Amino acid sequence: MEHSNCTSTVFIQSDPELQGFEIKPFQGAVFTTSGISEEIYNNYFILLGAKYEPNCSIFTDFLVCDNEDSEKYKFCKKYEIPVIKTSQVFSGNYSLFKKKTKYDAKQLRPKAMFFERVFYIDPKLPKQLFNKLRRIIIENEGTRVSLISEDTEYVITFNYDEYREHSSKLIHYQYIFDCFESNSLLYSGFYRYHFPISKVVLQNAVSVVDKDMENANEYIYKLKSLGSNVKGVLDSRCTHYITKDANLSSLKSFVNDPNSQMGGQKDDEQRFPFLVLSPDWVDQCLILLKHTKESKFSANKLTLNFRRRLSFKKQEEMVFQFTGLPLFFKDEAIRKFRNFGIKFVDSDKFEGCTHLIMGVT
Repeated sequence: MEHSNCTSTVFIQSDPELQGFEIKPFQGAVFTTSGISEEIYNNYFILLGAKYEPNCSIFTDFLVCDNEDSEKYKFCKKYEIPVIKTSQVFSGNYSLFKKKTKYDAKQLRPKAMFFERVFYIDPKLPKQLFNKLRRIIIENEGTRVSLISEDTEYVITFNYDEYREHSSKLIHYQYIFDCFESNSLLYSGFYRYHFPISKVVLQNAVSVVDKDMENANEYIYKLKSLGSNVKGVLDSRCTHYITKDANLSSLKSFVNDPNSQMGGQKDDEQRFPFLVLSPDWVDQCLILLKHTKESKFSANKLTLNFRRRLSFKKQEEMVFQFTGLPLFFKDEAIRKFRNFGIKFVDSDKFEGCTHLIMGVT
């Protein structure tokens, strides 16, 4: 154990070692709702790292509510907690969630800020951060231990999963700095770590949203929350195209591009190498928190997943080889394979292909 009775000033500076710790947009945030029954709103924030609590308190980070007469709404307005309307949830405007910096203290200007408080600091923390935390704690009469026990009140770490069994003790290191800066023993509720749901619904999906579609930006944020990679331009890597246009007029430029996989096809034989889906499919995935089958949400009956992209299984790249084919059949096969970007080899000698197409002798 380490213990000290003196106090001094510590200057906190940026540390390159602390950079690179990627977090989700709402990781650690606690939210609640009022008068909202649709799961799509809760699930969106949960996938982005927030934790839902049924009750509202001063530790609530934001409220989702459309009813200004609700008790939760009045409580949040009183304590200056952000209130988000359902129409704003998928806007991507994070400034709506900002709260005024405010400290809620148990004790103001105590002589011994951390007296009889027991801390465990993960030794795997960056060295500079570890030393600063250790110094502030012991110089303000706190106790630092090297092993976690029942008496340990606070566990400070970046490796939250490693300390999951001590979840009730996990706290963000900023708590120590804020106590020091405000010269007060603060309530720790704001700094408690909440384990987010680690779930990727659309694993390996590459999506493009019709930019002319109403609420296109909202569906971009929904897809990102589901774990999809969202691109701005269609190309051969796309697996899902989201549109409300049943005539697929937004795909004309892609179809007419001679360099695309659709180049050269006639209108009556068009088959897209990605699924063209209505935005209802995205909503359904978010409501159920699972990869919903696309077959019921096709935006056009000609949609065809020719290359079976949506199996989402990592497979070895297919390479076809022709040997002994009549010229007519070989030329037709080559044309089709080029349209869909499929690799092929034309040789009488085996070239290490995955599929061999042979003529009848």
